[in-house]
Amino acid sequence: MIIEFCTESIVDAEKAESNGANRIELCANLDEGGLTPNVEIVSNLLNTIKIPVRVILRPTNSFKLTKEDFKSIKKSIDSFTNLNIEGFVFGYLNADNTIDIKATEKILALAPTKKWTFHKAIDSTRDILEATKSLEPHTQIDTILSSGGQEKAHDGLNTLLAMQSASSKTIMPGGSITWKNCDTFKLTKGFQALHGRRIVRI
Repeated sequence: MIIEFCTESIVDAEKAESNGANRIELCANLDEGGLTPNVEIVSNLLNTIKIPVRVILRPTNSFKLTKEDFKSIKKSIDSFTNLNIEGFVFGYLNADNTIDIKATEKILALAPTKKWTFHKAIDSTRDILEATKSLEPHTQIDTILSSGGQEKAHDGLNTLLAMQSASSKTIMPGGSITWKNCDTFKLTKGFQALHGRRIVRI
């Protein structure tokens, strides 16, 4: 099982690696839901730990992609090109809260060799199972991070299981999952990854 630790801190990422995390999602401004970190912290993190790193691409805390957001994402990807990042984390919606497939395809095309996680924007969609299925053709996206449409993943457990049944991708529960309460998900058949800011003890 992939245990993905979400952080904006190199020190905490290093502790998490020592305590069992086997992937890092690196963000800035987690209090705003996670924004794109700068290239310096990404580079420093990669020089500090050995486990894979995925970097969030989110210039603002909106799930609606603007032209300026896209330019910023492209600039970020260009700056990360020579770094050994496993992949990226992203997610954008249309005004009607369906997945913005056009934006998704444009962003994926910027880094065709990388792995991608579609993040918790999916929890704000009007039909989460329909949204999950709409991502199926996009093979670069190997993971969908979700709390099953609820604030806490434990409350969305049944929806998360339905998402996993509807998708060939890894549905990664996240949302108030900690090292203290994660056994429900570890023992539930079907889940191959877990995500959280306290998913391991630091």
